[in-house]
Amino acid sequence: MTGTATSVKEALEFTANYSFDLLLVDIHLTNESGVDLIKMLRKKEYPADFIMITAINEQETIELCAQYGAVDYILKPFQFERFEKSILRFKHQKELLQTQKKINQSDIDQFYWTETEEVDKEDQELDKGLTEHTLQLILSVIDSFERPFTIQDLTEKNNILTRFYSKIHSLFRRKELFRNRTMIWHSWASNKLL
Repeated sequence: MTGTATSVKEALEFTANYSFDLLLVDIHLTNESGVDLIKMLRKKEYPADFIMITAINEQETIELCAQYGAVDYILKPFQFERFEKSILRFKHQKELLQTQKKINQSDIDQFYWTETEEVDKEDQELDKGLTEHTLQLILSVIDSFERPFTIQDLTEKNNILTRFYSKIHSLFRRKELFRNRTMIWHSWASNKLL
């Protein structure tokens, strides 16, 4: 069974009439909060798990959703692969609980600890205001250099990148985004090799 609700009232009607294993909840519902919906469902002991899918990235909201049992929290905009990982992880957890009477520590670790999964560095969140398109532009300009360069060299080579100077500097501090590129990069801002 699947359904779509645009308000807390609609969602409560759906959940009163149907049983769902998983709810995908946005914090912004029509004039209401998805967090309020989750609070009401938990108060009624509704057994579904939920994944938050929202643009809200405030620490307090994320913490509150975790306290109410969110199995995941996905920030918009997101890539389908990230969403798919979340759904597959939920499915794996459900299957584990439904197929085994006794569960060993290794299974419990996989159930609770996502750190055991290898993090896909390409899926890491970009800084706010930086899009995948801009990142690809930055990487293409980087690939055009045949010598060590500075951020200033990078921004001078492409005037569009000038307004992203601080974002580019932040990206380079996160070296894993550039792990597949064989280059030496010299930080103009901090004047030290990475």
